[in-house]
Amino acid sequence: MKPGLVARGYAESEIYSLDFPNDIGNAAVARRLSTLVDQVLADTGATEVDLIGFSMGSLSARYVKNLGGGPKVEHYASIAGPNHGTSQAYWAWLFGIYPAYEMYSGSAFMRNLNATDETPGSVSYATWVSSCDGTIDPPRSTFLSGAENHWTEACIKHNDMPGTAEVIDGIVDHFAS
Repeated sequence: MKPGLVARGYAESEIYSLDFPNDIGNAAVARRLSTLVDQVLADTGATEVDLIGFSMGSLSARYVKNLGGGPKVEHYASIAGPNHGTSQAYWAWLFGIYPAYEMYSGSAFMRNLNATDETPGSVSYATWVSSCDGTIDPPRSTFLSGAENHWTEACIKHNDMPGTAEVIDGIVDHFAS
């Protein structure tokens, strides 16, 4: 996604990312994200950041709700995020494969994450999903109450979503609003 953002006018120095191993839970990743956001604000002198979460990373990026991140975030974009769970995580849930089971729609993590206001504070929220995603099942699970929710026009597979011009252009427009 970074090359697409740079091609649309963002400087590489304005783009930060958080890589995380796939064996830690969303709450731990959210704490790492909180630390990164604080570091970005300190390094840049900015008062707010814009966040993009992809797939399971969308759940951790919702730290704006549970870790006091709201005042530090201006815009939030979820790309193919299982914001209400995905049936694809059923087997992980059934066999206790952590942290993938957190994405199962019936998990305690999902129930807690969505128990109250899904889009709290003054953050501007938006989501993108494709009807052809194949990983987020049902795709509508990505949508958040109170967000600008977008179906892609193109039939885009899950892992292709972040590099797709339609999604990148939508996020750039969202961040400019």
